[in-house]
Amino acid sequence: MECLKHKLIGYADANQRRDRRRAMLELRFIIDHEAYPVRDLSMSGFLLNDEGKKLRGGQEVLVTEVGVDDGPLVPLKAIAELIRINPNSGDVGGHFPHLTSKQFDLIEALYMRRPLVRKKKTPKKKGILGLFGN
Repeated sequence: MECLKHKLIGYADANQRRDRRRAMLELRFIIDHEAYPVRDLSMSGFLLNDEGKKLRGGQEVLVTEVGVDDGPLVPLKAIAELIRINPNSGDVGGHFPHLTSKQFDLIEALYMRRPLVRKKKTPKKKGILGLFGN
């Protein structure tokens, strides 16, 4: 049986990723009050460019805010684990090991290229449907 010699699942090339990554040329993460451009992003990881080579592999960092070049910064406050470093190019690969539902929604919006807007809080009305009470 000739067909049983082939691998049915996974990839033959170890460098192929199973997740879909999108190039994010205008996206930046704020880590320790410093902006790092994001080269690509997926639902399970990211690739940053660290030209100053301040970040280290195996390090956990707090991504405090995210934003696009022409837009406002939006708070993320997520712990990211940096996995691999390319010392020649300054590229840093990492992932978010634990995300809350709000953090996941924000990463998903970035991945899907939805606009990053803050929801305006509407004043709470007192009483039933705001009709009665103070």
